[in-house]
Amino acid sequence: MTPPPKNTMAFVNAANDAIFPRTFPMECGGEYTGLVNQTYIAALEAAIRGQKDVKTAFTESMRGQPCLDKNAK
Repeated sequence: MTPPPKNTMAFVNAANDAIFPRTFPMECGGEYTGLVNQTYIAALEAAIRGQKDVKTAFTESMRGQPCLDKNAK
């Protein structure tokens, strides 16, 4: 089986086409670490496992909001 042709321009143009993650105050973490990450991962897992409905899980995940409010620039 012949592999598809190489598309090296996809890597060159990636920054132009990408949607970058939202930035959060350093004190609160972000998409991949810290309080922001912990709260949305916990909410997502609770909803997926059926432990809570989606609305409840994500409403409770707002415990990180005070950090965001305090450190917003």
